Amino acid sequence: MTTIDMPESNFNQRGPGGFGAGGRRPDAWPLQAVLNSLYEQPKDGQTWTDVLLADRTGLPLEDVRAAFAATPPLVEWEVYATILRELWADDDDVAVCQRTYRQLAEHLPRRDALPPDIAALTTKALFRDALRSMKDELTFRELSEKMRKQNPKHTWERSTLSRYLSESNADEPSLPAHKDRVRVLLAVLCEHAGRPNDVGHFLMAWERLRSERNRPVRRSIPSPVINRPARADETSGTSARTTSSVNATLLVALLLAVVALIVVVVVLG
Repeated sequence: MTTIDMPESNFNQRGPGGFGAGGRRPDAWPLQAVLNSLYEQPKDGQTWTDVLLADRTGLPLEDVRAAFAATPPLVEWEVYATILRELWADDDDVAVCQRTYRQLAEHLPRRDALPPDIAALTTKALFRDALRSMKDELTFRELSEKMRKQNPKHTWERSTLSRYLSESNADEPSLPAHKDRVRVLLAVLCEHAGRPNDVGHFLMAWERLRSERNRPVRRSIPSPVINRPARADETSGTSARTTSSVNATLLVALLLAVVALIVVVVVLG
């Protein structure tokens, strides 16, 4: 069992969302109870922290904490599904969470999901292309100047912007780093493209790509499908093919022996 130490303040209540005493919603209790049980009594022996769970799932840390808290605005179901898969929830656990989530969604405001075009930015290349599209006719020099006007502390020079947004690195584009600068860049690009309300959405897509880059390969979950036994006709067919193969091999060996014997007789005669 691997234990990763975390600051005590993160765990003064039962789960990452702080839903211990005084933080529990009666209508959310079944969902929280399942998450808390899987978190505190892991099925694979892993001692969890909120930071580790965020790293292993590729979710932003804020999403993990919001899911455990189950307070408005309610995060998307995909966040819960990702966490449940990582914690090895069984079918009964998932059913309880689905039922509770459906009830909560009827009367709690839900967090806006990512717009479809931003949700589809699942690779660095797609993210880079989306930023290039918003940049449109802006030169890298103009983009750098706009960033500087937006926030002089968090800007990039044109050479750095070119490295991040140029088509020349099409095979493996670099993902922009430094969150504050990315936020300023997105603010400038979104304003230029006429979609200023999507800065947060693009930033969420960037966070998920950054998390995914450092995410370890997850162990596979065994398939619930049991390998069926071979049918009788398949078995008999296999046996027949095996027998034919053996017979052919013996015949070839016999012919080679005969040829060798004839050669010996000719040589000695």
